[in-house]
Amino acid sequence: MLHCVADVPQWDPDAGGPAYVYMRVADHIAARIAAGDLPAEARLPAERDLAAEYAVAIGTARRAVLELRDRGLVVTLPGKGTYVVSPPKGISGAQSLRSTGVAPSWCNPGRRGGVSRQISRRSDP
Repeated sequence: MLHCVADVPQWDPDAGGPAYVYMRVADHIAARIAAGDLPAEARLPAERDLAAEYAVAIGTARRAVLELRDRGLVVTLPGKGTYVVSPPKGISGAQSLRSTGVAPSWCNPGRRGGVSRQISRRSDP
């Protein structure tokens, strides 16, 4: 069962126009963060738990978490979990998130959380 505060609309996967479900899940979690339902440094539920909570496939939940990382709202520590990022001092997370819907200025949207891997290819003569 979803726990929603007054500022967060009830989860409805069919609300609004056409959109990817993972984006709707990410938007809903971002709204929960903005409303304070998920405060800074709070641990997000595991991807399997998110999938069950939102009644979506685990791949959809993973993609929603990836989207939140791309927005700079969460960081994933492999083997530890995914945590809500606390904004720098002087900036309220709710203020930043409630702006025009663009990622907050203090995040780096091009950088993904988690472990980065370099793939090297061996050239065979």
